[in-house]
Amino acid sequence: MLPADDEAFVRALLLEHASLSFDDQQAHLLDSRLTSLAKQRRFADAPALVRSLRTAPSKILLDSVVDALTTHETSFFRDRLPFVALAEAIIPELVSKRRAEKRLSVWSAGCSTGQEAYSVALLLRERFPTLALWQIQILATDVSATTIQRARLGRFSAQEVKRGINDQLRDKYFERCGNEFVLNDSIRNSVTWATANLAGDGLPQGNFDIILMRNVLIYFAPAVRGRILQRTAAHLAADGYLLLGASETTFGQCEAFKAQSICGATAYRKVSPSASLEAKQEQP
Repeated sequence: MLPADDEAFVRALLLEHASLSFDDQQAHLLDSRLTSLAKQRRFADAPALVRSLRTAPSKILLDSVVDALTTHETSFFRDRLPFVALAEAIIPELVSKRRAEKRLSVWSAGCSTGQEAYSVALLLRERFPTLALWQIQILATDVSATTIQRARLGRFSAQEVKRGINDQLRDKYFERCGNEFVLNDSIRNSVTWATANLAGDGLPQGNFDIILMRNVLIYFAPAVRGRILQRTAAHLAADGYLLLGASETTFGQCEAFKAQSICGATAYRKVSPSASLEAKQEQP
């Protein structure tokens, strides 16, 4: 196990540079992942890696630590219901509203290895073929540059493809390459990739019609979540939709949103400034 002072140092480092929060119950996670990273980087052990962080911290090593301690669990069409809501209600509504301008924008925030963003691209291609004539923006961001590099390649193992992709979609949009499956260029090129720390600077410019920030907030310190949600609201169109993970909520953390049940999923809409003011005035 990491010495207590090393563990405290790493926790503080993660909080400062990535706003990631690790509690006492996750000490084993810090130790196991840093031990694995130490072997990859040819350090004697995890404490030796931490000593390097203390004495001569390089951006490459720091990024590697953040990457190693960031959970990248994801899958195609993960949790199903949010994608049902997108296909059956959210996207049709936005398409109707945007018919004149023919523009639609989606931001996959905390995109990990890219399955979520690619799922949106596949959904649009399969269910909304008329949007081929529209200007569609799908932006995918993650704090990990290494993860973004992998996502951009669109290469997935057979097991990763099996999680969410049926045979029909696989045969139509993927090409087998050895033990991997590679998405075709039309889908890969429909997504734009960038690194971004949701709690830091450098968030994307402009407003988005749909923001997917699912299973991301749970990794941030509680005090940071409200700030992230407030900043997210500034990047969501007035009639847009925010989708969070099933265990996440804006309740008690940000007054800029209200929840709405759609096709069994929970989506969040922006509260108008006047409605927010009226709600505050009604409070005793």
